[in-house]
Amino acid sequence: MRMGPDDPRGPDDYVDPGWATFDVKPGTANRGFFYVPPPPPGVTSVTFDAGLFGEIDDVPVR
Repeated sequence: MRMGPDDPRGPDDYVDPGWATFDVKPGTANRGFFYVPPPPPGVTSVTFDAGLFGEIDDVPVR
């Protein structure tokens, strides 16, 4: 995700610069992030469909 407006004069700044790596060995933990648009006003929790990993229910919205 780009931070700030597009700058045709130089490189843009991104939240993930592309050099982040993950340890894929079984039993290890990794930290990741993703961005989604906000839900409508008044929504207090959402459910994410994580495909093969199942659903993540009742994620609070603040």
